[in-house]
Amino acid sequence: MNAPSEESLMQNMQTAPIVLMKQAATALKGHKAGEAAVALRRSRTIYEREFKKFVKMVAKQNNIPDEQVPQIMGQLQKTNKMAVTLIGLLQASDKTLETIEKSIWGGDRQRKSLASRLSASPGGYIQGLVMEIFPSPESSTVAEALKTKADEIAEEAGSADKRTSILKRGVDAGGCEKFPTTCAAIKGIDDAATNVFGESLILVVKPKKKQALDTCESNSNIGVVMPLTGAVKLTSGDHTKEVAAKETAVVDFCQGVTATTASEEPVPMIFLQAWHPEVAALERTTIIRDRAEGWGLKDQEKAITKAVNTAAKKSWDKTAKVWRQKCAKHEELRETLANAGTEKKQQEAEKPPTDEAEEAAREEEKRKALEERRKAQEEKKQREIERRERQQKVREMEEQARDPWLADETVKAEKATLESLKQQRRDANAALEFDEASRLTKEVNKQERVVEKTIKKARKAYKKAQKAAKAEGGASEEKKE
Repeated sequence: MNAPSEESLMQNMQTAPIVLMKQAATALKGHKAGEAAVALRRSRTIYEREFKKFVKMVAKQNNIPDEQVPQIMGQLQKTNKMAVTLIGLLQASDKTLETIEKSIWGGDRQRKSLASRLSASPGGYIQGLVMEIFPSPESSTVAEALKTKADEIAEEAGSADKRTSILKRGVDAGGCEKFPTTCAAIKGIDDAATNVFGESLILVVKPKKKQALDTCESNSNIGVVMPLTGAVKLTSGDHTKEVAAKETAVVDFCQGVTATTASEEPVPMIFLQAWHPEVAALERTTIIRDRAEGWGLKDQEKAITKAVNTAAKKSWDKTAKVWRQKCAKHEELRETLANAGTEKKQQEAEKPPTDEAEEAAREEEKRKALEERRKAQEEKKQREIERRERQQKVREMEEQARDPWLADETVKAEKATLESLKQQRRDANAALEFDEASRLTKEVNKQERVVEKTIKKARKAYKKAQKAAKAEGGASEEKKE
């Protein structure tokens, strides 16, 4: 392509998917499922944006109202080459992402139930995200950044006695006035400050009581907790995690998590909801734009998306790299997929050699089956054509019996011209040639008037002939008498 580098290709929306697809293929070859999914989702997001942009352009050029745009999308998917290509790429990406999702989670019922619950809204469930119940705190730059502020946050918020929301959907939620230091610390953590799902807050874990953590709105988030004045125990199903005061823990809070404490005093605890490290900036800004109006964030949309892009340029690559290196699930996946690939190769090698004659016979059977199917389809199509022709002839005969003047050759010729124009207009609409369709509509209207005049003229001539024949018949009767 004569491009100086892949980096330069990534700066262009038209060429970036090429690089991303290459990255995905390389990652899949190296059994890096999560990394491959990121590249595929990024390329898919670009294709989806391009398709929507293309549809809007077509609608604008042809003055198509917004309510008719879905119909145009349906036509584009069938007839326009560019639209067909983009839809094909989107479908191929979806299919590969589904395969990656299965390789990560297998038949996990909880994951399927979660996907079903979250998929109802844009960005609610993102395929191919690698996660575990309690990932290592070292795998998250959010957890590490929060820990560096532990002392100053504990000094200020250690006396909190009730739930206090600090940030909600990326904007102040009221707690910043009472806890300015804590608020500033959280705002300094980009992945938490720009997260538009849920909220970052202070929870209070009371003795002998279970404190439930909020349930995620999207699996594109991770949870990070930090007790301030005492230890807490996190529980999710059969999994537990002890977290000491001023230490951090990362948690998959989509699975339902509770916190308890053995302390005799209530323990305030920071609970951050932050972007999952493998959700790219392009995906984040797309989710924000899709949901901004529904969440009442239309005024803040530009500011939040700008902050997301600025933070991503600064640290997203590093954040994702740390996650892949220190989240144990990634290494487990690599080993599982590599072993599965080795086993498959061994099974292939152990298979007895296929007899060439048997293979040829199978191929011949396939060819014959395809040929029979093709013939059956052609015969069905021919029968349908013949049926329509019979119906047309019956209609014409009924019309002629009812209105004999329609059998006039001039009427037939003009009606045939009208039907030809209508077919041309249907073809133009199917090909989205709206200018041509508009021109043909005028021609159709004009020809309809011609047909109407011709029918009137033929009817008048027919009735006149009938009257003359009747008069002539009467005169003949009088002569006989």
